[in-house]
Amino acid sequence: MLSVLGPGLNSNITRIRTDQEEHLRNILASAHGSVLEHASFFFILHNASRVVTHELARHRAGTAVSQ
Repeated sequence: MLSVLGPGLNSNITRIRTDQEEHLRNILASAHGSVLEHASFFFILHNASRVVTHELARHRAGTAVSQ
């Protein structure tokens, strides 16, 4: 698969940020907060009962749950 994400490979990309803090500061400074709506978080529940996992899946306001 040919990558089109990188300086010189795509005329719309002039540089790639490697510092996450700088990138977040730029997003917040430009008031382009919709980018942050698509954040993903992962966590693991170890030794959780079936009841707990089903209640979390049932009451998952605005999230997607995989069991």
